[in-house]
Amino acid sequence: MSRPRRIQMSRRTAWRVHHPHAVRVDRATRWGNPYSVAEYGSRAAAVETYRRALLAGELPGVAGWPPVAIETVRRELAGRDLACRCPPDQPCYAEVLIDVATSPVGTADPAALAAQLQQAIADLDGNIERRAGELAAPIVARDRHHARAELDTIRVELQRRDDLVAELRRQLDVQLRQVARLRWVARYLPPALRGLVLPEPAIPGAWAGDRPDAEFVALVDETAGGAGLVAYPDRPMRAASGQPTAATSGRHSGR
Repeated sequence: MSRPRRIQMSRRTAWRVHHPHAVRVDRATRWGNPYSVAEYGSRAAAVETYRRALLAGELPGVAGWPPVAIETVRRELAGRDLACRCPPDQPCYAEVLIDVATSPVGTADPAALAAQLQQAIADLDGNIERRAGELAAPIVARDRHHARAELDTIRVELQRRDDLVAELRRQLDVQLRQVARLRWVARYLPPALRGLVLPEPAIPGAWAGDRPDAEFVALVDETAGGAGLVAYPDRPMRAASGQPTAATSGRHSGR
């Protein structure tokens, strides 16, 4: 069987009369090329784009028609002359349609095979990534849940530690205030008892330790003075003349 021909449609010639069985494939039909010369720069580039899209199964529909597939070309155009408006000496997508319509079933253009292979690889990669995500999602969710639970536990423990530290500091402050009060009172004890709770100051008569609150100091000194007690009763006081005298005033507090 001879190869079908490409017929040029023209108003100046009765092409239909001479080719009554030719099939129109111009842009007004479903076979038209959606890729224009203006868009791709040349007829050859537009035709090659048409070829690759058709062989890859990605040719969009034109003129309101659904997309054209290779099977449709072989079924409807096999053995038929094709008519278009392209000059006979210029590249034309009608030649692509003739090549596809006359090619044996199972053969394909190497470029189309490469494009299909690339698409298949891309689809496979996408499926693998999607499936991996599906498989990993429960594991990730579980690990995220465990991590959040552990983080919450750590936060609770840290809060407990902070609370404990704050409580210990509060108790220490209370104890330190109590020790300061006891030491202030111990100033009025005899030496044998005073030494058990009140360290000896580096300077005689000086206060060695934290001073309690002013209100407590005033209360103790006033109470001791009223009872006739003086601070450090074993130590003599200095009179204005500089001579030692008996310690009889509770106002001498060693401060």
